[in-house]
Amino acid sequence: MYKKMLKNISIHAFILMYFAILQATGLLVKDYVVLGKILNLARRVIIIFVAVELSNNKISFRTSLIYSILFMVPIAVGALDFVSFNTKIIYLTYVFICIYLVKVLKIKNFKNINILPLTLRSLLILALGFGVFAGVTVYIFGIDPKSIDLMYHFTYLFFELVLTLYFKEQENIYDKIYKLYYLSDHIGQEREEFARVIHDDIVQDIFACKNYLSAKDPDLGFVKEILTDLEDKARGVMKYYQSNVYDDIDVGASLEHVFANIASLYKDKDLDLHMDIEPEATDIKDKKLKRLLLLVSKELVNNIYKHSEGRYLNYSLSMEDNKVLINLESDGATKEDFKNIQESKRGILILTLLVESNSGKINYDLKGDKLFTQVLMEVREN
Repeated sequence: MYKKMLKNISIHAFILMYFAILQATGLLVKDYVVLGKILNLARRVIIIFVAVELSNNKISFRTSLIYSILFMVPIAVGALDFVSFNTKIIYLTYVFICIYLVKVLKIKNFKNINILPLTLRSLLILALGFGVFAGVTVYIFGIDPKSIDLMYHFTYLFFELVLTLYFKEQENIYDKIYKLYYLSDHIGQEREEFARVIHDDIVQDIFACKNYLSAKDPDLGFVKEILTDLEDKARGVMKYYQSNVYDDIDVGASLEHVFANIASLYKDKDLDLHMDIEPEATDIKDKKLKRLLLLVSKELVNNIYKHSEGRYLNYSLSMEDNKVLINLESDGATKEDFKNIQESKRGILILTLLVESNSGKINYDLKGDKLFTQVLMEVREN
């Protein structure tokens, strides 16, 4: 809706500038009656477009743009002084407007629209009061009809701008709620998965050991084997869920530890991991950024180990204009993998949200079977 409203404002501003150019060059129709009809027609067409798009959200931006241009062309032609059939153009345009309204206006939906934080009663009082004030002002000052029409146009243009900004804010709020919903859902699933892992892989073995040790003649060797296996399982769980953030060592050493832990979880994968870390990027003082950098790096590398069938992974970390730059390159990716990344509503979306929380951005690019990932995060002064 924001883009459609922005389109309406652009077209409205363009048609006013067009009238101004015609006036400056002496090409604007000089008959005030015809000019008034042209200005009224332009204003009503804009209002109709706003009403239609508010009532019918199934109209695509492209279709809306085509209709807008089709209706503005006869208005532009009708405003020319050397055109002799201006009035016919105006009436013909009104006929097409009526057909357009019958075809696309959803009156049932339009009645229930509330785009302003006002009650219908307050809105009617505001509109009536403004109309009376404008009428009295025009009568007292004796303003000519052309100026009145232009005043109406500028007033409508202002309200269109306010409405557009309102829709933009609403889309931003919706986007934030949408991301927070999936973030909370992701955290909930992570908790359930962690509880399942603890129960199935840890608690069950502890319970088995307890039963063996309660026997009259416990097999201590077998219990030892279970506990040894349990230790390995516990370390695996720790490696998977641990953020691996150590405030007392630099980023380079932390990353090496992170990647070593990930590699140990995927023993069936033989990825040739190459790290290129600039010395300037290893001495990050901001602990929040350091944790975020390590978490994002861990998730990205883990996803490659988990989903890729490639042979190598290149990871680089550098500083660029007071920003941290992470670049990853790996092979073995497919178009389906890339599509899943773009349409992800889980892990990738959470990563994007985390990066954007630090005034950053994350980009993916697929060239052949090579996946390129770039993360840029801002370094804030303490």
